[in-house]
Amino acid sequence: EHFWTDINKEKQICVRDPSLNSVVCNGDSGGPLLQEHSGQWVVDGVTSFGERECEMVNHNMPNVYTRVSAYLPWINGIMDK
Repeated sequence: EHFWTDINKEKQICVRDPSLNSVVCNGDSGGPLLQEHSGQWVVDGVTSFGERECEMVNHNMPNVYTRVSAYLPWINGIMDK
């Protein structure tokens, strides 16, 4: 919210970890944001966007992911077909 003013908190996740020294770049869209929950890896987000210029990276800028939980009813409906 501080960096990206048009984020929809219900449908998007901002992630920033300067210690990882990693950013979202061209070609990363659609990749997973994984998190361990009770010993299992879960896809919490799908890569959406980050800094425009990967070479001129500001590691204080968070990457933005689409929140998978916001779309679980749709995903489950597709999977049930």
